[in-house]
Amino acid sequence: MWRVPALESCAKTTRTSCRRASCRNGILPTSVSNRCRTSQKNNQLADYEPYFQQWTAEEMANVALTMCYQVDTMMNKYLKKVEEIFVKEGGVKERMHKARTEYRKQQDERLAELERRLPQLEQQLSAAQAEANQWKAAYDDLKQRALKAYYQQQEEIKALKQRLGL
Repeated sequence: MWRVPALESCAKTTRTSCRRASCRNGILPTSVSNRCRTSQKNNQLADYEPYFQQWTAEEMANVALTMCYQVDTMMNKYLKKVEEIFVKEGGVKERMHKARTEYRKQQDERLAELERRLPQLEQQLSAAQAEANQWKAAYDDLKQRALKAYYQQQEEIKALKQRLGL
């Protein structure tokens, strides 16, 4: 690549630390190459206007060409990444369909599990109801015997009071 000898090289300590091709090749002056880290913030025409008076037409064309190559490289990498994502994950409709089918599958699995457990739970419920009925019968029997004993004691107390004359 053709280099502009009058321009300074990249201001970074090592040329490999800067990822911009124009900085690695010494095309941009120090003040512009320092913008490597902030190129997203300094991407307006006004950022480069001060250099229009300093650079020759050849230097400006060189910088513009370098920037075009950088944009082209970035776009190619982006498109390649988007293509990889599309191949791996599919398009939006495919991902939405996958999400819906996975959700339905989870719901079907949960429903099948609940249906499988239903007979067991019904059996446990009937066993618990039978045990509750036994306890109720035992309670009612105990209550009847206690009331019978109470009434017998009341009659004995009444009979004793009559015998004593009270």
